[in-house]
Amino acid sequence: MENSIKKTNKNRNTDFEISFMQTLGVMLVVAEHSFNYMDEPPYLCDWVYQFSMPMFVFISGYLLKNGFIRKNMTPSNLVLTGKNGFIANKVKRLLVPYFILNTLIFIPKAMLSRFSLRPVDLSVGNYLDMLVYPYHNVVGTLWFLFTIFMILLLAVSGLKLMAKLRIKIHPAAIIAMLAIISIMSPENEMIFNIHAIMRYMVFMAAGYYARSTNIKEKIRSHATTIFSINFPLTFILALTPDFTGREIITATNGIFMMMSAAILYNKKGLRLINHLYGTSYTIYIYSWFIQVIFLQIMMKVTGIPGAAASALAIIGGIYIPFLFHKWIVGHKNTVVGKSIAFISGIKI
Repeated sequence: MENSIKKTNKNRNTDFEISFMQTLGVMLVVAEHSFNYMDEPPYLCDWVYQFSMPMFVFISGYLLKNGFIRKNMTPSNLVLTGKNGFIANKVKRLLVPYFILNTLIFIPKAMLSRFSLRPVDLSVGNYLDMLVYPYHNVVGTLWFLFTIFMILLLAVSGLKLMAKLRIKIHPAAIIAMLAIISIMSPENEMIFNIHAIMRYMVFMAAGYYARSTNIKEKIRSHATTIFSINFPLTFILALTPDFTGREIITATNGIFMMMSAAILYNKKGLRLINHLYGTSYTIYIYSWFIQVIFLQIMMKVTGIPGAAASALAIIGGIYIPFLFHKWIVGHKNTVVGKSIAFISGIKI
């Protein structure tokens, strides 16, 4: 059995299956977003949408627990507040780019609203609206940063409270309770994405407890069978009409599909997307900017066909942010490099 957690040259533990899921996941999200201009996006968008965001929340929970294991600590030992506390680190990682990038783009987007899918009026009301209603962000992908920040904050606060009060609840009971909350979450948008937090919290818990049970090692010997079942099932589920609990089922199936695919990918020694490992966060944040150029401005100014614009948006949306990430890392000791890294929430 191969050990998928290895030491990199930076002396940090890297989980290559999780890296694969993050990288392929963000590539699929970029592809999905590259057809947003269409009234009826292709089937690919429905296929990706059914598991993409839940999977990233799942990975966040998985990595939260993995961090505790790697540092040989428990939630009760986690320092929440203070300069180097958990909250401060996540503010720098998630909320700084959320506020700064949205603020920097607000005025240009308002001035170029004729090119936008979601026009914005230049007013204080609209500016505040897009900050307190994350789905209204002028940088469309940044809604997830605020949402995952709140989910992480609730998760670690809940874990610390349970540890302090010495409350023991079976993980299955917690996941079941959060699944009910997810199913009952309001469909209408709420301030600070409360509805989305209620919807996705179950996947945070699922990822956390999946790492607790070392889920990858449990499915490793059955990865081929699991992938053979879950992969075709994703296509079937993407076509099913909506029903109560549908997202939990489709997301769970998709997560197992992606995890088994990651195991098989590493078993076969493939390295097709390894060069993108460690840059998925940057790709997610900055792909929006590239896609606006190709899908909105260029299409409307030059009249290039939609298929060509989508292809450019996919390739450019992945590789231009990838190169930008490499530039930031290469200039991490300069004032400009440090400033851009800070604005972007990129750890260097």
